[in-house]
Amino acid sequence: MRKIIKKKDGFTLLELMIVVSIITVMAAIAVPNFINWAPKFRLWSATDDITKHLMLARMSAISQNRDVVVSFFKNESKYRITHKTGVENYVLPKGILFGSLPITTITFNPTGQADVNLMVQIYSDSPKLIDNKRTISVRAITGMINSAEGW
Repeated sequence: MRKIIKKKDGFTLLELMIVVSIITVMAAIAVPNFINWAPKFRLWSATDDITKHLMLARMSAISQNRDVVVSFFKNESKYRITHKTGVENYVLPKGILFGSLPITTITFNPTGQADVNLMVQIYSDSPKLIDNKRTISVRAITGMINSAEGW
C-alpha cells in the first residue's frame, strides 16, 4: 500500500529571498542607465520641439499670409513665436541651454522664406552626456529647417 503525500502549493522563504535578490541586482544595474538616459532624452526632446515649432511658424506664415516672428532669449533659455493669433512662449527643458546665438530673431514671410539664415545651437549641461550638442538650422532662401548632431 502506497502512502499519498499531498504537496502544498506556495513558495518557500528561501525561494522568495532568491527572487528578491535577483530583482535587487537587476535594479542596481538598471537605475544608473536610466539616470544617464534622462539628459539625452531632454536634449532630443528640445531639439525636436524647436524644430517642430520653427516648422509650425513657417507653416503659419504661409497659411495666414502674414509674417511670423520667432525670437530666442539665450539668458532665459526660452523662445517666442509671434503670429496673427498671438504670442506663444516656450522654455527649454531643465539642463538644456542655448549655445552660440549670433542671430536671435528670424521672420518667416508668407511665401515660407526666412529673412536670415539661422543656426540655433543647444546643449546639455550634464557632465555624463558625451554627445551633448545639437544644431537646428534654417535656410533663408527656402525656409527649410534641419537638425543635426554636434556643432
